[in-house]
Amino acid sequence: MDEKSQFSESVIQDLEQMHSALRQVMTKLSLPELPPLQSINSREEGSPPKDDHGNTSHNLSVSHEEFRGPSCDNSPKATPEDEGLPYVPIHSLYTLTKLSALRSPDNPEAQKGNAINDFIARGALSLADAESLFSLYRDRLDRYMYGIGCRYMTLEELRRKSPILSAATLTVAALHDPKADNIYGICSGEFRRLMEKSMFERRIDRDYLRAMCVASYWLSDLSWMLSGYAIRRAAECNLHNSYNQAIKEQSQEAADCARLWYILYICDQHLATLYGRPSIVQEDSSIQGWEQFLKSPVATEEDKRLTGQVMLVSILRNIRELFGTDKGEPIPRVYLNHILQFRRQLDEWYTRWMGELPEQWTQIGSFPRKGTILHYNFAQIHLYSHIFRGLSNDAPIPHYFLDCAMQAVNAATAIIDLIITDPDVAVGIVGMPSYMLSMTAFACMFLIKVAVKYGSDLIERQRVHDLTTNLVRQFRSLKAGKWHLANLMAGGLERMTATLATPDLGQVQPAVYNNAVEHVDMVMPGNQVYTDMDGDTFFDYDMSFGLSPVFSLVIPNTKMANTQHILITGAGGFIGQEIIAPLLNSSPSIHLTITDISEPPVPAQHAQRITSLAADLTNPSVVENLITSQHFQAVYLFHGLMSGGSEANLDLGLKVNVDSVRYVLDALRNKLPGVKVVFSSSCAVYGPEEGYVTEKTLPQPRSSYGAEKLIAELLVNDFSRRGLIDGRIVRLPTVVVRPGKPSAAASSFASGIVRESLQGIPNVLPVPKDISMWICSPATVIKNLIKIKDIPAEKFGESRIVNLPGITVSVQDILDAVEKVGGKEAVGYVKEEQDEALYKIVKSWPPWFDASRAKGLGLDGDGELVDAVKAFQERLKSSR
Repeated sequence: MDEKSQFSESVIQDLEQMHSALRQVMTKLSLPELPPLQSINSREEGSPPKDDHGNTSHNLSVSHEEFRGPSCDNSPKATPEDEGLPYVPIHSLYTLTKLSALRSPDNPEAQKGNAINDFIARGALSLADAESLFSLYRDRLDRYMYGIGCRYMTLEELRRKSPILSAATLTVAALHDPKADNIYGICSGEFRRLMEKSMFERRIDRDYLRAMCVASYWLSDLSWMLSGYAIRRAAECNLHNSYNQAIKEQSQEAADCARLWYILYICDQHLATLYGRPSIVQEDSSIQGWEQFLKSPVATEEDKRLTGQVMLVSILRNIRELFGTDKGEPIPRVYLNHILQFRRQLDEWYTRWMGELPEQWTQIGSFPRKGTILHYNFAQIHLYSHIFRGLSNDAPIPHYFLDCAMQAVNAATAIIDLIITDPDVAVGIVGMPSYMLSMTAFACMFLIKVAVKYGSDLIERQRVHDLTTNLVRQFRSLKAGKWHLANLMAGGLERMTATLATPDLGQVQPAVYNNAVEHVDMVMPGNQVYTDMDGDTFFDYDMSFGLSPVFSLVIPNTKMANTQHILITGAGGFIGQEIIAPLLNSSPSIHLTITDISEPPVPAQHAQRITSLAADLTNPSVVENLITSQHFQAVYLFHGLMSGGSEANLDLGLKVNVDSVRYVLDALRNKLPGVKVVFSSSCAVYGPEEGYVTEKTLPQPRSSYGAEKLIAELLVNDFSRRGLIDGRIVRLPTVVVRPGKPSAAASSFASGIVRESLQGIPNVLPVPKDISMWICSPATVIKNLIKIKDIPAEKFGESRIVNLPGITVSVQDILDAVEKVGGKEAVGYVKEEQDEALYKIVKSWPPWFDASRAKGLGLDGDGELVDAVKAFQERLKSSR
């Protein structure tokens, strides 16, 4: 019976294909349309075919077909003992009724014919245009969706396999292609037609779901409707269970399905964030187990980006669940602790993925890493903007939320600033998903409204005007289709920016838009393609942060506090100057206060995020004023008297290297208990050792500098043990090559014989060539100083001391590296002239270290010496 049923089914499928082909021929020849196959109706009704010659296709109507009732499956009768107990209630109903709508649809991939009958074949779109659009999507755009949207290498194969995926792909490509403005409507219309036609189709495949993923990701006018529908259809096909199959069976097909489910989850959470509405997908095992998927053999490099987004949108989902829908009520103060917890989660997410993602990606360069910065700030502005909820027009920001308000402003500013200044991000605008552009619009509207309502207390109007004006200029210069969101946003942003110059701040000036007068606050950028859509099709300008359309400027004159502030002492020195830019680049929310005995220089490109102060830290009152000037989250203690100076002047060494450190630590434990403190110590705390040195090696300093550093180490360690501060003690190797001029450090010669020699400057080598040293390049030292700040306190164990990684080299090795890079002539500038006092200090430093503790904490090892010398030479060339 089963074999006969299978044979009959195969015959019917063959007839269907022949009938379909014949209908196409009849249509081409303008002949009357063929009647439908009787066998189809019979199969769906579960009864033998009827010989009713009176019925033709011209007599059939929708109402007539409805009388047939719902379609049922033909199958042998089931008995109660055939299967185990039903675990899903709908299975029982299906067993009794055989209603095909109650079961998961079949996978029709094996049933597809080879004939191509799409809008390209019909002549609506030329093959040349289609090929051009397909190449754009395959070679570039799909990379922005983690390479999930295009699994076919040729347009012909795509058209044969899935007309609807073909239409979705070409629509997205036409949206981004400035040469495709006249065909975007054709592609979009075909995709909409196919979606409408297939809405109630029982049989769908992966490519059908893939088409909806592509559309939900980029097509802002369809994304909300398509995303919800796609999730339902994907659930019918058990896509949410593909995760387990991919891991257990290491199936590439299951992994592809899991990625599609992740994309749908991401789109769902993005849209819920944009519209302020509930999401559909809940956190099941596949969502919670993204890390297991990433570790599985089926995972690819692109899956890092994909699962990173899964992790981030899960945080966004928790934020939405905390705040709920906007009821027009102020946020309770108790929520501040939750906000701080979410901030830590976002910081941890940012640190992890900035560390794991490679610098460069095929076709899209460094955009994934830059996109991580954007997503971090999108999440931050979403989190912090909630504190504006429920505030009346004349209500000030509660003092306990001022910090959050400033964080929201900083995040919005960082978003726009990155887009207008970073060339990689600028290029990525044509390719990034609609969510990112929508959140950029949100950031702009947020800044404009805050600037108008709160004036310069949060951000200067001129600053906002400059940012949005430059962003509009950036958008207008893009090579993108006219329906691209960036082009649609530009006009609206321009009009909103004009409100910053409005004389009467209590009124919003009307603007002429599409030949109709509307208030600027209600204007949506758009064009005739979208005239029949609701106003919130793209994004809700007032998204969840509750600023009134009519701004009120009655606020208290309250000084705003910066957040995530980091203090750097000794910032005028080499390490202090070198760490500024990388530290600021490590997180957009960081603001620095830098100090030294004289005001340290500030890099021009980071001037707005740095406060530079002159401070004598040997004066306790100066120290207290400094520590209470900001709420610092971390402090780097780099100040001190160099080794040579300490040996020459004991009193001054004790005053700077011990007393001033004690003053700072006392102020921190009293004013900022629990603050992170990174103290830079030195390998000079050790004495001469025959073997490898570890953190457990007994310190026996042979110089006053080493002894003074050891005293400060003991204070930092003890204060950390008591929980007064969260200290991290880093024992630095000799840093080679330091730029600039010679210093008073005993190790200064190690950089001098490179630095001066490569510049053709005579210099002195005060120690024998066979003496060995523990050294490290500046780049590795800086990288590890930033990393160690973010290592959880519990990972250090009982001691906060870490010997930073380095390499052991002899002075002769350094000279050899100089010769390799600069030639024999460079080495000729070195004059051997031994200094016994200095030699005595240097030979007391151990040259061999075991850095396993540092590497176990996640710190980086150093590279080859010659690479550090080459890097310095390149630095010299670029500075000339």
